[in-house]
Amino acid sequence: MNETSRLSQPAKRRPLAWLLEYDFCPWANRWLYWMKRPIASLALAGFAALACAIFVKPLALVACAATLLVVLLGYVWPSVAVRGLDCSIRFTQTRVSENETATARVRIVNRWPWPVWGMSLEGGFDGGNEGINSRAASVALARVAGWATTEFEWSFVPRCRGEYPSRPPRLVTGFPFGLRHASRQVTVERPLL
Repeated sequence: MNETSRLSQPAKRRPLAWLLEYDFCPWANRWLYWMKRPIASLALAGFAALACAIFVKPLALVACAATLLVVLLGYVWPSVAVRGLDCSIRFTQTRVSENETATARVRIVNRWPWPVWGMSLEGGFDGGNEGINSRAASVALARVAGWATTEFEWSFVPRCRGEYPSRPPRLVTGFPFGLRHASRQVTVERPLL
């Protein structure tokens, strides 16, 4: 059974999935949707630790400080990491037809002494067809070592005519916790037609 047929089965054949996906209290969504963000659970944990420190035992201030440190690190680190990066992209071919393979090369220079993880190139590779899932046309990049220049190479298949990237892509990272994403514009050295 392939993935498409499994997903198109009626809900009565998948009672557990229906139960887990059903919105039982749609009227309460405006009060509860903020809890879907990681920052909300961290803030709740910090307030709970602070309340325990005030009313129960001052040692709980350690947990409050640790939670505050995680939030601070999650918000500041992506911006600091991206400021030390320079990124450029070039295609080895200058022209290809639709559905032909072209090789793309990305060169990232890291000026910081520490490595940067969890990066992606977003935007410009979808041929101008930015819809609901705009991150689907992104390229994931694993790691760039500290004080180093790293090159990534992958095969790119344009689905429609035009110039690629269709707009300047951005180098994005949300490492370490994904609380905030920071980005930097990528220099296009040689576009693809």
